[in-house]
Amino acid sequence: MLKYVRIIKENPYKLGFIDEKSPKELEPLINEKLSQYKNPVHVDSEVKMNNIVIILELNPPKGESYNYEYIRHEKEQFQKYYRRIIEDIDNSEFYDLYL
Repeated sequence: MLKYVRIIKENPYKLGFIDEKSPKELEPLINEKLSQYKNPVHVDSEVKMNNIVIILELNPPKGESYNYEYIRHEKEQFQKYYRRIIEDIDNSEFYDLYL
């Protein structure tokens, strides 16, 4: 399960998430799949935790701002995308190679 933990108000805004279920050994595979997402996103391997930490950068289209609705929408879209990634990994033949 992907849990939203915080927003970092920089330029661009960054949303932090924690994957509470996936084993740390899957970090490289997850990071590879995240590279295909529409916004910059990556596994933050510098954070020393037992869980996988994900950082999503938000880049609103020209004319849009970082308002609550935009952030909420992007957060929900990313969580759906991440869920599909995990389902794909769980169903793939590569899963056992990383564990």
